[in-house]
Amino acid sequence: MFTEAEFWAIRCTPQDISVLLRTEHTKQCLAVSIEPGEARDILQAISKDDEDTQNFSEFFSLFTQAISMPPEYIEISQSDEEGTYTAMVHFSDHNLGSGKNIAVEAHTPLALTLAAYFSIPIFLEDALLEAEGSKIMPTENWNAPAEYLAKLKGELEQKVREEEYEQAAAIRDHIKQIEGIL
Repeated sequence: MFTEAEFWAIRCTPQDISVLLRTEHTKQCLAVSIEPGEARDILQAISKDDEDTQNFSEFFSLFTQAISMPPEYIEISQSDEEGTYTAMVHFSDHNLGSGKNIAVEAHTPLALTLAAYFSIPIFLEDALLEAEGSKIMPTENWNAPAEYLAKLKGELEQKVREEEYEQAAAIRDHIKQIEGIL
């Protein structure tokens, strides 16, 4: 069985960067480790920044045209290696009438970027939530995003003082993207 999840936050710690997926009914979270570039891609897909997602959207538009099926949903389940997950991207043309379905295994961060860009549902395997989801629970006083934002705002102020306006603008834009998903 699978439970629907949504993007909740991007968490940055000294050890790693993770995208946190939250289930609505159980209020559990699952942390999926990602690389900095993957975090940027997911944030850009969520914000629908046309300039930054142009190559991504062109590739997937061509791909979905080639197979004549749009992506419908993502399933994430436990892989054989502990702490890693398997993502399946499900494509369907049930709206077109032929009833064809195809599932393609994808790198989990890429599948999450696809889900964000196309606004398609993400489903987490219940067994995965039981095994891994209990490790991270959202709480009222969880403040990692606030701490990260405070750090970025400090860097922004420093870049403005140093008159490094291009770097300051990039940091400002990154802050706005993060605030948009929190």
